[in-house]
Amino acid sequence: MSPEDEKLLTLARAARGRIGAAQGAAVRDEMGRNYTGATVDLASLRLGALDVAIAHLTVVLTPRLMRLRRMVIGEVERRRQQTGFEAD
Repeated sequence: MSPEDEKLLTLARAARGRIGAAQGAAVRDEMGRNYTGATVDLASLRLGALDVAIAHLTVVLTPRLMRLRRMVIGEVERRRQQTGFEAD
């Protein structure tokens, strides 16, 4: 196992151990940031550890993706105005 994979395993075990959960998970984004999660097992809500870790990553990435989308749309509009091109 690579050192980076060992780090993820350690983080997942720590997430599980902190709250005594059945499962722990860890994921890494493209920038190298790690996100962890642990099983949620309540009467009103049940989530797997990986679901929690991915939800955490999604909450962090969504604003960045929305900014990127606005930048791309703005650039497309700018080029349309420069060229006079109108798409159907």
